[in-house]
Amino acid sequence: MQQTSAYYQAVERHGVTRFLEVNPLLRDGAFFYLCTLRYLFHQKAPEHAWHSSRVGQQVGLILDPSAAFAADLHDIGKLGIDEAILNSKQRLTPVQFVEMQRHNEYTRELLRRVEPHGFPLLSTMAASAHDYRRRRRMPITFPDRRRNDPYLAIVAQVLQACDAFDVFIHGRPYQPPIEFEEALDKLRQLRIEQGLVEEIRDSHRFRTRSVA
Repeated sequence: MQQTSAYYQAVERHGVTRFLEVNPLLRDGAFFYLCTLRYLFHQKAPEHAWHSSRVGQQVGLILDPSAAFAADLHDIGKLGIDEAILNSKQRLTPVQFVEMQRHNEYTRELLRRVEPHGFPLLSTMAASAHDYRRRRRMPITFPDRRRNDPYLAIVAQVLQACDAFDVFIHGRPYQPPIEFEEALDKLRQLRIEQGLVEEIRDSHRFRTRSVA
């Protein structure tokens, strides 16, 4: 069938056609569901949504489009977080911080629903952005049996590093942004591999030149 729906064409433009191996009606419905989630996210918390989009763009320059697609949705679970917490201009209280951390569970729950319909591993890849302890380093962990998959480990490492880098250079309402080179140094302090730090450096420069 030559004529396909607008959603299928959008998927093709995003470069994730390797996911599309199911009934077209289910596939298009699943993509419509994801588009709706993204729209609602941008309406509810635009700063958080633009952060996710930037992370997705950077991951896409380092890895493949499927990883970029997951990265773009890595904070979608914030739809389940109270707006007062999401849009707070002050540092979160301990209680608010615990509530905010729950968004990763919501991300996994929301994205798991489309996995049987042409988006395998989407929830695992997206949720890997926050499946670690924020200590001196960023170890890669997965909550399911796929934890030994080398591709998923790479996606997690790149997504975690790009997520942290974007927060560093764009800041938060309660945390001012820092300079580009300082952000790279902070990644090294988190024990991110030097090769990945260089990939982030180069992809960021390419992306900013393209925008300019």
